[in-house]
Parts: sequence; C-alpha cells; structure tokens
Amino acid sequence: MVRSIRACIPPEIATRTFTLGSQIVARSESAVRAISNLDSVRGEVLKSLDRLLIRTESVASSRIEGLAATSEEYARAQNGNKSNASAVAMVAGTHALSGLIACVGITGKITEMAIKTAHHTLMKDLPREQESAGQYRRVQNWIGGSNHSPLGAIFIPHHQKLLRS
Repeated sequence: MVRSIRACIPPEIATRTFTLGSQIVARSESAVRAISNLDSVRGEVLKSLDRLLIRTESVASSRIEGLAATSEEYARAQNGNKSNASAVAMVAGTHALSGLIACVGITGKITEMAIKTAHHTLMKDLPREQESAGQYRRVQNWIGGSNHSPLGAIFIPHHQKLLRS
C-alpha cells in the first residue's frame, strides 16, 4: 500500500521577468568570447571529443534510470550486434542526443519537433514505450521505485493534468 508520494510541481515561470545583474552578463559574455575563440583556434581538434562527450552523457543519464552496461555491451549495441537491453537503451540515448544537437546546430533553437524526434529515437525500441514514442506522456511516470508504484522513486514529475494549455 502506498503511504506517501511527493511529486515535483514546477514553479510557474512563464509570466515572470528575470534580469541578470550586469556583472553576471559581463562574465557570461566573456565566457562566450573565450569559447568562440577556442572553437576558432582548436575547433577541428576538439570536434573529435564530440562523440565521446555525447556517449558519456548518455551513459550517465541512463544510470539515473537504473540502466547499466559494460563498455563491451555498449560497443556491441552501438554496432547493431546483440546486447543487453540497458546497452541498447544507452545507444538510443546517444542517438537521441546527437540528433537533438544536430537539429539545434542547424536551426539555432530547441524546437518542439526536435524534442519529440529525440524522444521517438530514445523510446521507439523499448517494448513498453513504443506506443508513446515521440509523443507527450498521457500517464504518470517516475524514476526509480518499481513498475507498479512510485513509492521509493527518486523523482516523480508533475502529472500532465497539472499543465495548463
């Protein structure tokens, strides 16, 4: 029997105004200039790190969901060979993130379509998620706990009914 659940209720920020202080703006602009300079001077050399960083992020994100795979299992899944479900999900995460980054690189924006496409890439091969791949969830979900109850979950997002149109 579920005794207590605490879901995340995001703050309403759509109508709020936020102003950065001049010191933070100056430091941010300085950081952007430094990154631009690094990119123009060493961009081609650093580009080789892209795949490593994306893969590292995908693997780390998958661990939040309780997924784990060895480097060998991940490599097998990456090359389309038989591997465990965790490795396959990690590879899907890598492809979803790569696609999202590529889309943003072209448009300069994170669009709703880009997010839905990334979600489809991430979920399309998961038997329990295929039906909703690329769509907003229509049911409550959570991270951790069990498949039957959010009790003990590490994160419970707000229920979709709480969203305003």
